Order: sequence, then structure tokens, then C-alpha cells
Amino acid sequence: MRLRTTISATIDEFGLDHEWFFGGENRTARSSVSCYFAATFDCLLLNPLKVRQLFACSARCIGLKFQLISSSRIRWLFSQSFWYLLACFVRFPSTIEANPQRQLMSSVTHDWVHDARSAIKESPVDFFEIDAKKYWFDFLLCVACAYASLTVFLTCTMAGHPLLKLAAFPFSIFWLYRCSSMVHEVSHLHEKQLVGFKVAWNVLLGIPVLFPSTFFTAHHRDHHTGRYYGTPQDPEYAMNYFNPETLGGILFYVGLLAIYPVLVLCRFLFAPISWLRPDWREFALSRMSSFTLNWSYERNTSRLDRKWFFVVELACCLRAWLIPIGVISGVAHWSRVPQMYLIAITILVCNQMRFLADHHFESEGHQMSMSDHILDSCNYSKNDFLTWLFFPFTIRFHALHHLFPTIPYHNLPAAHAYLSGKLPSTNAYHGLDRPGWWHTAKQNLGLSRAA
Repeated sequence: MRLRTTISATIDEFGLDHEWFFGGENRTARSSVSCYFAATFDCLLLNPLKVRQLFACSARCIGLKFQLISSSRIRWLFSQSFWYLLACFVRFPSTIEANPQRQLMSSVTHDWVHDARSAIKESPVDFFEIDAKKYWFDFLLCVACAYASLTVFLTCTMAGHPLLKLAAFPFSIFWLYRCSSMVHEVSHLHEKQLVGFKVAWNVLLGIPVLFPSTFFTAHHRDHHTGRYYGTPQDPEYAMNYFNPETLGGILFYVGLLAIYPVLVLCRFLFAPISWLRPDWREFALSRMSSFTLNWSYERNTSRLDRKWFFVVELACCLRAWLIPIGVISGVAHWSRVPQMYLIAITILVCNQMRFLADHHFESEGHQMSMSDHILDSCNYSKNDFLTWLFFPFTIRFHALHHLFPTIPYHNLPAAHAYLSGKLPSTNAYHGLDRPGWWHTAKQNLGLSRAA
């Protein structure tokens, strides 16, 4: 009761909305305390002169025994920093216009998912059949183009061939991002499907660029399950680690992206440390062996093939050590390191751009029904430039992919066309199609606001 009274007093002081904090139609799924932290941070930015009073009130609110002994600049900076860090982990109320997808989710009553699955089952075409030649051709073409353009970028100097180096950079990004994205297809192959292809992908690309499929498959499959999807532990639900509604959330996200390539490199450089003790090993496997930005995710290691995982991890460790050894020995110039970082961070940003429009992020943190799960995902039948760029290998049919995760990427366009013609116009599947990447990303980022 004391906590609520303190929050209420601060709300009155800053002219905020009681209804949003304590209930009403606009109430989100966040706690009142979290909403309070986020709102106070925004108030600090707008009115820094009230920092001392607000900080004292906040200290009482959370039970801190802190006394303001002066009005010095140091104390002011400390209080600013205190709330700035808190704001990185909370969300502020949004004024984004109502998402039509949410309305669709609330209005669907018929078991449209069953109808869609029945339609695919009755199809004369086997959409689940894998074309191995297609996999090999796409991968070898992409990896050859990626290494060719990357070689030009890394070997040319700005002093000798500046235009060639600058021209090679976007080609390196495009092809590396494209062939790296194929790890998604590798992760959905069954244990005995295309074993040679999976080994080749890791040997030719995954290990050299420190992006092995063993660090991706498990958490991506978890993202597809009803147990994880849309919950705070979902490893690929972007809004679990990115809050575009506060400055703190944006800066936290940018900082996380900036250091992530360094964290991956350190993970492999110091991998042998985890081999020294069983408890260290379990921690490394469960919390440090998934390519996710969501630190709440914990990998289930009970089904892990530890021998194969160790072999790949050891190979990545040796590859990682070649980077500092090459620079120290003089084999590679030191400028190679920041250039490789630039390549890595740009590809990571491209992948995060795709994450921003894979889903609508309508989850409130609870497990979702299969119908809501699919309705929270997007299809893009119109392949504009940005959609084509950020969604390689037809993964732009993302809702269809979540509905049928084992349909290979090369069959998704045909399966989508079949369902679009087979299902009645009243089926909710037709509502999954979105105009394009930017339309969805803009909505998820809060740039589409009510008039």
C-alpha cells in the first residue's frame, strides 16, 4: 500500500496518467513499478531540475536508504545514471495505432490452422520433399561469391585501390549474409537428412566465420515451440531484448549489438576454460552456447550431442586463435581485425532488421495458442527490394514457415500459392500477408502512430 501511495504521489507531481499505471483499457502487461521506472526516466530527460526530489521519492519507493546530502553536480549525474540504467530494462507506454493483426487474433474462432494443415496434407504435391541439388547449388554459389568479394575487400587497401575496396564491401555483406542465413535451413533438417551438406556448411562457412550450426539449431527450434514462443525466454522474439519505446532501451540494444561480435570471439577464444570443471562446462553449454541476444534464454542440454558439439567448438577455438596469432606474427596486418569486425557487425544488423519484421510481437509474455502464434507471424508475397534483401531464400513466407517448419525453403512460394487458392476467403491464413518489410518494421518500431 505504501508503494502504491508513493507511486501515486509521483504520478500526480509529473502529471502522468493514473489509469495507465493502475488499470483501465490502456493498461499493458507490465507491472506498475516497471511502468513507473520508465516514466520517471522520461521525466528526467524533460525536467532535470526535479531530479533530486524524484530520486529521493524513488529511493523511498524501492526501500533504499539514500540521503541527498548536497545539490552538487556529481550527485545529479549519479541520479541521472541510476535511472538511465533502469530504463534500459523497462518499457514505456506506446501510442502506436491499433495493430489490425491483434484484431484478427481476437476475432478468429474457427480452427483455421487445422484447415490449412488438412489442405497441405491433401495436396497432390509433396511440399515437404527436399531438393538436395537446390541446397548444394544455392550454398556453393553463395559461399564462392562471399569469399571472392571478401578477399577483395580484405586484401585491397584504401591507398592502393580505394574504389575497388569500397565496392567489394556491400558485395561481401550481401553474399555472406545470404549464405550465413542458410544456417536456418540447416537447423530444420532432421538428424539423418543431408548429413554431408550439414558437415560441408560448417566446414566451409560455419567454423571459418565462427557461426557454427551447433550454436543455432537448438535455440531456433525452441523459438518454434509453444513452450517458448512469445515468452520472455523466447531466444528470437526481438522485443525481449529491444525496447524501441525508450531512449535507454534503444541505446541498450545498440550497445548489445556493438559488443556481440566481440563476445562471440571471446566465447571461442576462452572455450578451454569451460573444460576444466563440470559445473563451468554446464554453464557454458546452457548459457553461452546459443547465438541469441536474449540473456534470459537457457539452453536445454539434455539432448545435446556433446561429442559433435565438442569437435565443432574445438575447431572454432582454433580458428579464433588464428586471428590474434596472425596479427602478432605479422602474417596479417592489424587493420584486418577492425575490418572483420565491420563485416560481422553489419551482417548482424542485417539479421536484426529481419527480426524486426518476422512477427508482430503481440505476445504479453505468456504461452500462446497455435492460432495466435501463427497470426503473430508475417508472410510477404510481394517481394520489394528491402523484403528481398533482408529475407533471403524465400524465408519471407515466415508465417507459413512457422505453420510448417519442415517445408524446405524452395517449396515455400509454391505452398503459399497453393494455400491461397485452396483455402476459402474467410480463412485467417489470408490475413497473414503483409505489404512489405518496412510496413511491418515501421509498425513494430512505433513509427506508425495514430493521427
